[in-house]
Amino acid sequence: PEERKGQAQQADEVQNEKEGTDTVKQWRFEVFNRSGFSDVHGKSVLEDIEELGVTCVEAVQSAKVFLIEADPSTPSTGPGAGFDDAFAKRVAKELLSDPVCEEYYIGRSKAPAGLAKATLIEVHLKSGVTDPVAESVMAAIADMGVKAGNVRTARKLKRTLSPYPCVNGMERNIPFISESVILIHCKIPQGVVQ
Repeated sequence: PEERKGQAQQADEVQNEKEGTDTVKQWRFEVFNRSGFSDVHGKSVLEDIEELGVTCVEAVQSAKVFLIEADPSTPSTGPGAGFDDAFAKRVAKELLSDPVCEEYYIGRSKAPAGLAKATLIEVHLKSGVTDPVAESVMAAIADMGVKAGNVRTARKLKRTLSPYPCVNGMERNIPFISESVILIHCKIPQGVVQ
C-alpha cells in the first residue's frame, strides 16, 4: 500500500513553473463517474463508433479534466492559506465533482492494466477559444477566497479495444474513426488531440 501511495503521488504530476520569482503550480483534476453510475457521454461516443461499423471498440469511458494554475503563496481572502494541497482537495470535492455519482483524481490517472488494449485520448480546446466552464470555475474559486491565475478544461476518453480481432477488417481504421467520433462528440472540430 505504501509503494502504491508513493506511485500515486508521483503520478499526480503537479507541474511547477517558474515565472520570475513567483512559483505557479498547475493543478490537474480528473472527474469521472463512480462505478455503478452510467457514463452517458462515453456510451454515446461508443454508439456512434459502432454505427460506423467498427466492432472492435469494447468500451469508451469519459472524464472531465480541469487544469488550474495558481500561486500557492498567494494569500487567500477566506480561511486557509491559498491554493495548497488542502484547498485543491476542497476544490475537487466541493466544486468540480458531484460526491454522489462522481469521483475525482488530483493528477494524471493512467489506464488500468489488463488484457484489453486501452488508449487514452485527451481533447483540449484550441488556444483563444472561449471556455465558459473554465470561466465559471475561475469565478467559483474566487468566491471560495483564492485567486486562480488560469483555468482550462478538457475531455479525457479511454477507448478499450476488444481482445478479439475485428470481423469486418477495419483494424487499420479504428484509431482514425474513433478519434474523429470523439472530436465530434467533444464539439471541438478544431481541437488538439494528445
